[in-house]
Amino acid sequence: MGRAVAGPVMPASLTGLLFLRGVAMGLALAIPVGPICILCIRRALANGTLPAFLSTLGAAVADGILGACFGLGSSVVADFFEREQQTLRIVGGLFLVYLAARSFWAGVSLEPEPAGGVGLARQFVSSLLLTLFNPANILGVMGVFAAVGSSEAGDLRRLGLLLAGVLGGSALWWLALSTAAGLVRRHFSPRVVVWMSRGSAVILGIFGLAILGSALLGHPA
Repeated sequence: MGRAVAGPVMPASLTGLLFLRGVAMGLALAIPVGPICILCIRRALANGTLPAFLSTLGAAVADGILGACFGLGSSVVADFFEREQQTLRIVGGLFLVYLAARSFWAGVSLEPEPAGGVGLARQFVSSLLLTLFNPANILGVMGVFAAVGSSEAGDLRRLGLLLAGVLGGSALWWLALSTAAGLVRRHFSPRVVVWMSRGSAVILGIFGLAILGSALLGHPA
């Protein structure tokens, strides 16, 4: 594997195109409905738009980390994920079930919570770990970067622009989703919001049980 090198200076038009391509990749990774989407909705219903958005940014960071690994052509990382796929699915499924149970019984604040503190950091880490331990997401990142090709793998600046776009596109989706869920939160009665929050926690638990069951039964991700 060759060492990544800095390439020649890129024209502004190419810089913009690379960044926009990264944004499209980030959106493609984030938009499909999955555990993180349900988690984002649940957090927005329970705590408000800003805490939900900031805490779910862990997923965008995880997409960037995985993209860097595969964009740099690290076969070691790819081989590790392939070899440990079942273990990752079991850990991820158990973590989702735990989060679902905790979310179901957690209270729902009718006033927006301040976007700070240990709780927010813990939620950020949880979305980061869920994304890193989700084999379906790992395969999605691998597929997206394989479709783009390896022309950026040897150029740190080109790869950096792509990854910045991936982070931006993913963050843009989480902002839109948390904002939409936050608007729903403000237009329904407290009782309805509580049940919607609990319903999203149940769906999150179903995702976790499905991932855990498929891993234990040996089904592909």
